Amino acid sequence: MTVDNKGGVSVPGGGTFSAGESAPNESDLGVPVYPGSATEKGGVTMNAASASMVMAKFTTSDSASQVVDFYKSKMGNAAVAVSSGGGTVLSAGASDSDRIMVTVGEGSGDDSGKTTIIVMHTKKH
Repeated sequence: MTVDNKGGVSVPGGGTFSAGESAPNESDLGVPVYPGSATEKGGVTMNAASASMVMAKFTTSDSASQVVDFYKSKMGNAAVAVSSGGGTVLSAGASDSDRIMVTVGEGSGDDSGKTTIIVMHTKKH
């Protein structure tokens, strides 16, 4: 195992893991970043020979319903939205190969009064 100067970790067998303050780019996320949102600490990127995963967190002062409507329009008709009292999860893509999940909810703690957005994109190679 080796660690690079940006905190990334390489694992024997070819896998890598990195976490930090920067978010993966839109191409890696598979969907656009919500316009005007702020990137929060904790972006994660993992790559292995058989699969990869990227995750990023954003916040906005816009309402959760505005964010959900935006992602519904970007993820297409095949997107499935499941809402509960705590928020909404939108998912699209084939669950066994390329999947995008966007979780939208009301912030808490330091994010109180904001809408939080977590985007996760998983791919099997």
